[in-house]
Amino acid sequence: MEMHAYSEDYLLTAQRILGDMLDYAVNEYEFDPDEFYKMFLVSDVSRQFQEGNPTYIAGKNGCEIVKEVIRSAGLIMEEIPDEMYLDILGWLGIGVLSMVYSKTVYEDIQSSNDRRSFKNVLRIS
Repeated sequence: MEMHAYSEDYLLTAQRILGDMLDYAVNEYEFDPDEFYKMFLVSDVSRQFQEGNPTYIAGKNGCEIVKEVIRSAGLIMEEIPDEMYLDILGWLGIGVLSMVYSKTVYEDIQSSNDRRSFKNVLRIS
């Protein structure tokens, strides 16, 4: 059995955050990707990712991570707004879909009379 620093439930979110981090650092702050990644690796932020700190792997966005890496490197740079990463409609859409899905699953569970149908409710297709 392989041990991970954090649940695989966070894996996609952590990957997206790291991708957004590099995208923001390269396209907004105009860092060289390799140079920024080296800064990230020696920062405390990378250790937080490695240890599975939920604040970093699910609670911050890529832009916030970039700004923290810049501060930890001792660089003084003008803070660039991260407006392109603030997708309120996307967040609302995900919230609504989550509520609808949860309600549907709950209703399916309530209407299930045997274990087999309950197992099918939880199967994600």
